[in-house]
Amino acid sequence: MRKLFALAGCTAGCMALIFMDANGKASQNDEAEIRQLLDRWAKAVRTKDLPAVMSIYEPGESLIAYDIVPPLQDSGFNAYKKDDQEFFDQFHGGNDIEYRA
Repeated sequence: MRKLFALAGCTAGCMALIFMDANGKASQNDEAEIRQLLDRWAKAVRTKDLPAVMSIYEPGESLIAYDIVPPLQDSGFNAYKKDDQEFFDQFHGGNDIEYRA
């Protein structure tokens, strides 16, 4: 469960950084895009829809993901996808997601 919370926090924080302007501020349109992306990601995690989860990431070997449980770093899209599948396999039923703005 801790992994899920960390994943949500890291995803939200990373998305916020991506959409900030040079002054460190996100426009209302940027904020709406970030919220839509997070909502899409959360829905996919709740339903264990791995293809939908992975659709927000760039395919290929340039993806590097960090976590709080081993492996602490996944290098490449396929490695991260495998880690997410193993995470989903730990739970019966759906997962719950909560993130705060």
